[in-house]
Amino acid sequence: MQDFGRYFCRVWDKSGSVTSDIAEIDVFPAPQMRFRGLHEMETGTKQAIIDLLSKKRLPGLATWKQVARRYAMRETEISLLEIEKTPAGAMLDRLGSLAPNLTVYYLCKTFKESGLRRLDVANKLSKQMVISVQ
Repeated sequence: MQDFGRYFCRVWDKSGSVTSDIAEIDVFPAPQMRFRGLHEMETGTKQAIIDLLSKKRLPGLATWKQVARRYAMRETEISLLEIEKTPAGAMLDRLGSLAPNLTVYYLCKTFKESGLRRLDVANKLSKQMVISVQ
């Protein structure tokens, strides 16, 4: 399940290099499984994501604000989230209310996109992407 994403191939030798087009690979759960909704994410995983997104911004690492913008939250909404005790947690809650059908898989896919590239967050989410169908 964790191997979804965008892939390309680059080959090179002493005369130069060539890069292939990007291929996007999607995965789907086994028949007895389904994608977990964002609202079904385990508390420990959610807290780990909040902690990762709340750490002081390191150069090149996307923040919770960039995720909010990626999901088309307006700057006024982002300003309101900033005054919350845990803005990253408030942002995740807001995503859940704005997009009730948002899955952990799709959110994880977002964190793998260029522009965000938060593989630390994607790795945590990838362990919560599917749930058994009862």
